[in-house]
Amino acid sequence: MKKRVIATLLCVAMGVSLVACGGKETTTEAPAADTKTEEKAEEKAEEKAEEPAKEEAPAEEAPAADEPLDLHITIKNNTIQDPQKCGGATDYHIHNHLCEGLFKFESTGEAIGTNPNVYGSELVLGQAKEYTYDEATMTYTFTLRDDIFWSDGEPVVAQHFVDAWHRLMDPVNATSQCQMFVGIVKNAREVYEGTVPVEELGVTAVDDKTLTIEMAAPCGYFTQLLAHYATQPIRVDEIEKWGDKYGYHQPYLTNGPFYVSERVEDVKQVMVPNENYYDRDKIGPDSITWYICNNEATALASFQAGDWQYIHSAVPTDQIDQLEAEGVLFKAPYLAFSYLYCSMLHAEDWRVRAAYTLAIDRDNIVDNIVKNGSLAATGIIPYGITNSQGEQWIDYAGDIMYSWLSENYPDYDLTSYPGRVELAQALFAEAVADGHDASKSQIYRYGDNEVNALTAEAVQADLLNVLGVNLTLEPQVLWDTDYGLGRLSYTGKYNDPTTYFNCWGSQGQYELAYYNAENGHAAEYDALLKEIKSMEGGVARDEKMLELEKLMFSDKGFSIVPLHGGSLVYVIDPELKDVFYSPISSMTFFKYAHY
Repeated sequence: MKKRVIATLLCVAMGVSLVACGGKETTTEAPAADTKTEEKAEEKAEEKAEEPAKEEAPAEEAPAADEPLDLHITIKNNTIQDPQKCGGATDYHIHNHLCEGLFKFESTGEAIGTNPNVYGSELVLGQAKEYTYDEATMTYTFTLRDDIFWSDGEPVVAQHFVDAWHRLMDPVNATSQCQMFVGIVKNAREVYEGTVPVEELGVTAVDDKTLTIEMAAPCGYFTQLLAHYATQPIRVDEIEKWGDKYGYHQPYLTNGPFYVSERVEDVKQVMVPNENYYDRDKIGPDSITWYICNNEATALASFQAGDWQYIHSAVPTDQIDQLEAEGVLFKAPYLAFSYLYCSMLHAEDWRVRAAYTLAIDRDNIVDNIVKNGSLAATGIIPYGITNSQGEQWIDYAGDIMYSWLSENYPDYDLTSYPGRVELAQALFAEAVADGHDASKSQIYRYGDNEVNALTAEAVQADLLNVLGVNLTLEPQVLWDTDYGLGRLSYTGKYNDPTTYFNCWGSQGQYELAYYNAENGHAAEYDALLKEIKSMEGGVARDEKMLELEKLMFSDKGFSIVPLHGGSLVYVIDPELKDVFYSPISSMTFFKYAHY
């Protein structure tokens, strides 16, 4: 049989059901597809109450391939196969080919974005075969499938999920993902803050096949979180065996469609099908290789030479139009938010931070640099996130980034860039008159790729031309505090604004993105976010979240400087079929891929 290699290139920067917190969930089926409302989900549950729980969306059987799909996925960094310590889109991509939670992503069979051969995704039951939700006790009860096993043949049991939750929330581990569950799961906040032992977390193994999760507050998007890698099961015996090497070791045990057969540090990871996976017969690729590569030109050259058949995101911007015209480049939605963190240590005066925010020409960045269909930011919540009524948040919130300023400086037209420039110069002049040293050059740090570099140069020019501020550009990570501006991005993990709000505050997911932690305003932010997490979904909760976002762009804020939302551009062999995609972390799935 002739062998045919399918190579996939993935180059990811920092990197959806539409249900608001507080919705009812009484169905034993997987949640509806991302665009369905809570009411439709309830109707569907009533119509199918007598039917067995949906375990997966039907997928076309992959035809016999001429050769293994050796998906050569270029990632910028080594990844860790540790579900509680993963962080970022790269880890999310890889891990969801290896492991599986109570829920999983499956193909809808309906095209998403501009490529008719790449399908959208929906959440369906994964390791669980059914679940119930008791409104009176706010308790989920999950029954596990009978045919779930680890790649070494050991059964997956409920205690493996409990162990994962304990490890996730234990403050000793300080995992970056635990804020998603603080105030949502019973005792999650108390465990995280160290006031109660982890054993009192509201996650219990009733027996090997039954898992219960007690809630601290109703949360209609909760099942979305159960597809996240942070809640995927673990084997404590493996963690104890490998210690600090866990997640980087071989062989790494998995309970999903693939396992890692080879790992070469700084070079590649190779995946092959998990023979113990319950849907083994539906897996298309015989292998997937994920290579580490940082050069966009090299990636494109490899694609054009026929060595690679998929490039994820790492596309030279000056080639986008030509590749799209050739019919090999496509676009898809992406729940990403790119921003600058403006250090409070180097810009203590809010007027300086506001001036930076106003001086940046975002339309220039999205139209002439990013060029992937992304929208210029008007707040921290990108397109794709909705409020409780199903309205796009960016339409509901409007130009929230300029709302407080418009109220307090009504003589300036903030609907246009020239008007924003005028106010930026006025605020900056006030700050300088009150003692701000404008002569000191600020360090701007960013991840080293073409788009980030060009964005840095555009911001550098804007701040120099508008404010006379000099920026020193440094392409490196932000592990210390010796910089003024740092380019970051974050991808939402579920459809609710709190997926972004959780990033900031004194307990934010990212230490470098604490919201005004240095000058005491984090307490006000924390209090509002805590109140939001305790509220039932609805208009009142929407208004409270709007209040929180507005606070971030007031005289108590502007430490977060939004740039733009996200949109994925990728290059693919048009003959490659049955690939599917989720806007969450721009995850592309190849488990059914074939020609």
